[in-house]
Amino acid sequence: MIRDLSRRDLARLRELLGRANDTPYDLVRVAEEKCFGQGYEGEAHGRVYGDFEGVAVTCGKYLRLLAVDRTRRGGGIGSDLVRDAEERGARVIAAEPGNYFTPGVAESLVPFFTKLGYHETARTNNLVVDDLPAAIPDGVQRDGERALDFIRLEFGPIWRFEALRGATVFWIEDAGKIAGFSTHEANNRGLGSFGPTGVAKSFRGRGLGRRLALASLADLRRLGYHRAVIPWTHASRPAQKRVKRRHRFLPLAIGTSGGVALAAVAFWFFKKQAEHVVEGHAEQYDMMVFDVVHRIDNPAMHQFMEGVTQLGTHAAISAAAGLTALAMFRQGRKGDAWTVVVSTGGAMAINTILKNVFQRKRPQELARRIKLPKSHSFPSGHSLLSAATYPIVAHHLVQNRSLATQAFAHTLAGLTILGVGFSRIYFGVHFPSDVLGGFAAGFGWLGLTSLSHTFVERGDRENR
Repeated sequence: MIRDLSRRDLARLRELLGRANDTPYDLVRVAEEKCFGQGYEGEAHGRVYGDFEGVAVTCGKYLRLLAVDRTRRGGGIGSDLVRDAEERGARVIAAEPGNYFTPGVAESLVPFFTKLGYHETARTNNLVVDDLPAAIPDGVQRDGERALDFIRLEFGPIWRFEALRGATVFWIEDAGKIAGFSTHEANNRGLGSFGPTGVAKSFRGRGLGRRLALASLADLRRLGYHRAVIPWTHASRPAQKRVKRRHRFLPLAIGTSGGVALAAVAFWFFKKQAEHVVEGHAEQYDMMVFDVVHRIDNPAMHQFMEGVTQLGTHAAISAAAGLTALAMFRQGRKGDAWTVVVSTGGAMAINTILKNVFQRKRPQELARRIKLPKSHSFPSGHSLLSAATYPIVAHHLVQNRSLATQAFAHTLAGLTILGVGFSRIYFGVHFPSDVLGGFAAGFGWLGLTSLSHTFVERGDRENR
C-alpha cells in the first residue's frame, strides 16, 4: 500500500500535490526539488500511499513533506505515512536544513502532529515583500569563493550548503573584511525565496544587513519576480507590516473566537432591533431617517440606486456565491465550496423564517417609483444576504494579493453592503430598522458559519 516514489511518478505526483496543498505557495512548481532534491543530510526518500492518495518525503531524520489528497483525508492515510517515515528514522517534522518547503508546519496542523506524539519546539514566520527594489546598493559585491569561506566560518556548513545553491551570493566588506552576505533562490527555486543571509556579530548595527537584503530583493526583481518570500523570520515590530496572514478561507480567518464574538454581538443587536420593532419604538427613528433620505430625489441618483439594489437580490447573491463555490471546487477545496453554498442557502432560509415570524408590513405609503415586494418587511432580505455573502466572496478573490488590494476589496464589499441597505430605505420598500435588523442577522449568520467551519476543519486535520 505504501511504496517508494520514483522520478517516473513526477506527473502524477504533481497532480496529487495540486489536490493536497494547503499553503499559499505553489507546491506543484517545486515538486521535483522537494520530492527528489538533495538535503544537507543526504538524498531524499519519497513514499507514496496507494494510488497517489498521499505522499511523504524524508531526508535523514527530517520529514520534509507530508501531503494527503483532500478527498481522502480522515481515513488515516497521513498517520500511516508518518509512521512509515518514523520507521525510516524521521523524528523531526519539517524545518529541514538546506531543503524545506515551509519552515515548520502550519498552526492548523499542530493538533494532528500533537495527536501522534510530537511537540512544538519553536515558532517562526514567513514575510512576504510585495514592493521589490529596483537597484542593488553601492558597495555590494557578488559571488566568489571568499564569500563561501566566510559563510562556512561564521555561520556553519549548513548555510554554506544552502548558499552554494543560490542564484547569486552577495557580500559586503567593512574595513577590508567580509562583513556579511545574502542570497536567494537557494531553496524553493521558482517561488522567489530570499535567504539565507547573515552579518558577522562584530559588524552588526551598521545597516549592512539591510543593504544586502535590498541587493537580493533587487536581483529577484531582475529575475522576473513581483514578490519575495522571506522565511525563518521572527516578525519584529518594524517588519510586522510586511507579514501577510494567508488563511485560505474567510471563516478560518475569523476563527473560533472571532466567530463567537461576531455572532454574539450581531445577534444581540438583532434581538434589540426586533424588540424595538415589536414594541413600536422603532417607528420614531424610522420616520426621522426617512425624512432625511427622501429629500434626495433626482434622476441620476434614482438610476444609480436601481443598480445598487440589484446587488442584494437573490439572483445576484446566488450568482456571486455560486461562482465563488465553483472556483473553490475547481481548486479542490470541496469543503470550502460547500460551506459557501450552505452559508448562502442558510441565509436565504433564515431570511424567509424571520420574515414569517415577525410579519411586519412594508411602508406602503413611502414606496416611490418601485413595486413593493409581496414578502414581509422585517428584516431586510437584501441587507441580510449581502452581509452574509459578500465578505466571503471578497476574501476569496483577493486572499493572495497585497494588503492594499485586500483592503480595497473588503472596503468595496463593505460599501456594497451599506449601499444595498441604503437603497432599500431610499426606495421606501424597507424601514431603516428592517435594514439594521438584516445587517445584524446576516453578520450573525456569517459568525456562526465561521465558527462551524473552523471546528469542521480542525476535526478533519486531526484525523488526517
